[in-house]
Amino acid sequence: MQKMLTTLFQGDCFIPSLTGSTKPEVLRQMALHLANSKRIPTDLLPTVETALISREEKLTTAIGGGLALPHASIHGLSDVVAVAGRHPAGIDYGASDHLPVHLLFMVLVPANDYATHLRTLALLSRFFSGDEARQTLAALTTREQFCELIRNS
Repeated sequence: MQKMLTTLFQGDCFIPSLTGSTKPEVLRQMALHLANSKRIPTDLLPTVETALISREEKLTTAIGGGLALPHASIHGLSDVVAVAGRHPAGIDYGASDHLPVHLLFMVLVPANDYATHLRTLALLSRFFSGDEARQTLAALTTREQFCELIRNS
């Protein structure tokens, strides 16, 4: 699992302090972070934002326990990219447990690569499936801490 996680979360892959107050604002902030760090082409930003918001309108990607896993298939993307973010105050994400979301793991997958999409979501689900993992993730405040956690997983 370690190699797959380190491949998925490369470079500037953690936003320690998300500031958006709504789901669309946070999704935009995370997508913009990917573009600014050259992980996705800037011209894909509108496509990414639309796909993520459309996915959330169908069914929330909040999985409970303060976590959300926004994800979308994107035409024009050549490889899987991901970014994690921490929202210190938490936001209403429509979670079934009604808890605010503090940790978000955004995954963008090339369009029509369903197998990779499902494998990536399953990998992330295993990564933060236990209470201890979630508590460790919630305590992270820097990119370096996040990268160390990924390397040691």
